[in-house]
Amino acid sequence: MMAKKHLMYAYLPQPLTTIIDICRFEKGPQDLPHSVWMLGTFLATYTLGRTVVALFTMPAGMAALAGVIDSALLATIVAAVLWTRHLYPRLTQTLIGCFAVGSVVSLLTIVGYSIVSLAPDPLLLLGVGHALTFPLILWNLALNAHILREALSTHITVGFAVAFVYLVILWQITERMVA
Repeated sequence: MMAKKHLMYAYLPQPLTTIIDICRFEKGPQDLPHSVWMLGTFLATYTLGRTVVALFTMPAGMAALAGVIDSALLATIVAAVLWTRHLYPRLTQTLIGCFAVGSVVSLLTIVGYSIVSLAPDPLLLLGVGHALTFPLILWNLALNAHILREALSTHITVGFAVAFVYLVILWQITERMVA
């Protein structure tokens, strides 16, 4: 099995293989390089991905604002939690991990919504879209919990609690933007 894994990743740069392994719950943010360039790249990718996902439910200006708010909220919560535990040196790698896996989930959500948007009935689009995104939301929640658990060197319930708080706050903000 290990030989297949290495063949599968043979042509990918090391940081991308690490991100794939994080998405499979095999590695954590500590395995990522401490790189401000990667942080900026994945912050931009995450913000763009969240903006495109939001375009399926709101106008362009609001979607762009939603993408920026999502990124800022995630960065703020992660920074605050690491700061309170005196683990601020882990911030860059933790944010790279959260933004990278969030970008992967956003890409999958965009693909799913794009396929579903071909449906002629808008109600079908809404129902199938929600059914499609719910497992992705749960996976993203689990990934963020895993990353935060690793970054905080604590139990998974703490990581899950922080990831859940982020998700609830984000949902509240997004609901007010759509209303």
